[in-house]
Amino acid sequence: MVVFGGSTGPGKALGDTWEYDGRQWTRVATTGPGPLQAMAMVYDEARSMTILIGGMNAERAMNGKTWGWDGTTWRELSATGPSPRIGSGIAYDAARRDVVLFGGTGSSFTHTGDTWLWNGRAWREAKVAGPSARGMGYMAFDRSRGVTVLFGGRFKFPEDAADTWEWNGSSWRRVP
Repeated sequence: MVVFGGSTGPGKALGDTWEYDGRQWTRVATTGPGPLQAMAMVYDEARSMTILIGGMNAERAMNGKTWGWDGTTWRELSATGPSPRIGSGIAYDAARRDVVLFGGTGSSFTHTGDTWLWNGRAWREAKVAGPSARGMGYMAFDRSRGVTVLFGGRFKFPEDAADTWEWNGSSWRRVP
């Protein structure tokens, strides 16, 4: 398990990387994307790399860069793609070998409802209808059915979503 950044309180973003081996946590890096909180991270199986995108620093400036952790070093992979944001849902789609990113909260602190796909080289926006704009939605890939599942998220405080959606690689479908 890899953990990066976070916060110890208002105005205190962290920029270190930790790994857990099942028994103990080890701090493995202090360099990389810089102090960030609320970024999206997922392990990209096809490229054997943890992908990080977005986040916000201690001054509340949002990040739009994509970084990769290969187990030893962070490196910037892309400065183009989704707009800077925090609280996006993210999952690795093993059936299509893409990282799927949905929504989040943009720099004006409004929610987005866009879907982006990372193929290891570049982001591309999937311009499709789908879930309503939201931040903090949870995503995971369901291997048995070959779909990425999105659950919940926040529309605005204290209004939270309680819906479930599935991404099949080309479109979203609300699950009743």
